Amino acid sequence: MLRLMRHVLAAAAAATFMAAPCAALAADAPAGAPASAPAPAVRSGWHHAPQRAWFDHMLRRVHASDAQRARIREIVRGARADGRATWHQLRELQQRQWHLLAAPSVDRAALEALRAQRMGLLEQASKRRLNTEIAVADVLDAQQRAQLFELLRRGHRERRGGMR
Repeated sequence: MLRLMRHVLAAAAAATFMAAPCAALAADAPAGAPASAPAPAVRSGWHHAPQRAWFDHMLRRVHASDAQRARIREIVRGARADGRATWHQLRELQQRQWHLLAAPSVDRAALEALRAQRMGLLEQASKRRLNTEIAVADVLDAQQRAQLFELLRRGHRERRGGMR
């Protein structure tokens, strides 16, 4: 059960951000981040620097202009902010679920309501991810899109160990 929950949360996190390379372009958290936000070292985005550099490299390989790269960063920055809020909501739902499961009696109706809320958030995140991908694709011309997504497909296949 815990393994399934981890997979659901991982899927939620992945769905809230554009693909891993695009999520890496995300900006730092705003200075007024809520108290529940991660520690400042994590909020600063330092852990995304290698991914940001990798995706910027991919955009250079498809000859994206400086203006295109800047526009894509803006798009992903907005998606990242939305995704962060969704992730916090999913984390809160997970904690409420654990609390309900640890109670002396299991409230199945409340657990089902939490599951439905979580699925609703995941659906919103999935739509947001697709819209982000479409917005990024709109910034690139047809040839750049074809090259970029071929590079991403090839990289995904290599990481997964063969054709998928």
